[in-house]
Amino acid sequence: MKHCRQAREVRHRVGAFIVRNNRFTVDLSGARPRHWKSEFLSMIPCTLQEMANVDRTQRARDLPKLEGCLTRGTQYRWTTFRPFYSALPAGSRVLDVGCGSLLETHFMAKQGMRVTGIDLDADKLKEFQHRHDWTGLHAPDLRAVSLQSVGNAGETFDVVTAFDVIEHLENLEVSLAEIRAVLRPGGLLFITTPNALTLSEAYGWLLLRTGRLFGRRPAPGAPHLQIHTPSGWRRRLEAAGFTVRAWDMAIGPVANSMMVLATAPVQVALAGLQVLGVIGRETRHSMSYRWSGLLSDTWVPRFLKGIDDLIAPIATPLFAWNLIVLEVPAHSPRAADS
Repeated sequence: MKHCRQAREVRHRVGAFIVRNNRFTVDLSGARPRHWKSEFLSMIPCTLQEMANVDRTQRARDLPKLEGCLTRGTQYRWTTFRPFYSALPAGSRVLDVGCGSLLETHFMAKQGMRVTGIDLDADKLKEFQHRHDWTGLHAPDLRAVSLQSVGNAGETFDVVTAFDVIEHLENLEVSLAEIRAVLRPGGLLFITTPNALTLSEAYGWLLLRTGRLFGRRPAPGAPHLQIHTPSGWRRRLEAAGFTVRAWDMAIGPVANSMMVLATAPVQVALAGLQVLGVIGRETRHSMSYRWSGLLSDTWVPRFLKGIDDLIAPIATPLFAWNLIVLEVPAHSPRAADS
């Protein structure tokens, strides 16, 4: 009777554990309304959202992508974009596509630019607008609209920024044409985007395909729909009519891969525990963030970055991020027409 009562209590709590032969065992025969394997596999792609959110807990200490970023528990800095934005005259018009946290919008406003920021999440725009001090700056023109709507209005800009954006676009060719249409002749496009030759992108590709197989759609903005090598990105960007002005790589393969190896198994295990009913969705997310935070706050990420710095001369093609500056040729007939 004691074990029967204990089994009922445990089943009431988590719905998937019973007592057999004086031991707790997992009952997968009827504890869940749908087949546990398909439910578990369909939930795995949700770990894409956890991966996307790992660094958001550090955004308070982050850098604008024009100068660097805080990721994999380490602060990275670069100067790829500096010669170009520092040469812009005050009052130049900048369009920040997918402006999100407004870090880049605020940074460009401090450089004396007139910035228009667009993002499809109106609530996010309102939230982050109040986190920055705009005193003495050109107030940004923030809009919850698509890039297409900006082009339809006939506006043109000196610079377009798309940091961590183009990998999320479903139709890259159309979106690049829309960006080109709003850039004046000689205008610049600043981009950061991942490198397909990394473990993190391979993991993301696998999760995305698994999700599609089981009919699971990740949260909007979570998956990378465009996964290309540096040469693949170059072909697509040049085919869209842009000229490459600068191209650097950042975030080495050792730090990037080790962070994936340390977090991915934990995220998948937590997804399994949620399917079994042991933990809820909020607990799963909280535990995932806590684990990522513990990893980020140790000496390990800085040590791994040191290894990447040593092997950079031979491993640059495997670095995780492309830092790209593109230009619309001033002599281009299409540019003149736009």
